[in-house]
Amino acid sequence: GLKWLEPRGAAAYTRSLKKGLRPQHITRDTVQAPGVVILDQHHNVCWQYRGQRIGDYPPMHELEQAVLKLAMMT
Repeated sequence: GLKWLEPRGAAAYTRSLKKGLRPQHITRDTVQAPGVVILDQHHNVCWQYRGQRIGDYPPMHELEQAVLKLAMMT
């Protein structure tokens, strides 16, 4: 509802759609903030990012660094 009125959230969501992403595709819930989790081989959380608004995802270089760090640990 009201999160759609926040300009940064609406802009981020629009950018996601232009890239071909469909943030609500899995949950069908357009008001949930996104998140990314990286698990190790034992399903322990090694890294996580909690978005603050719709379309708020971490930069790709942060994900790459987290994956490289995990790869060095194993």
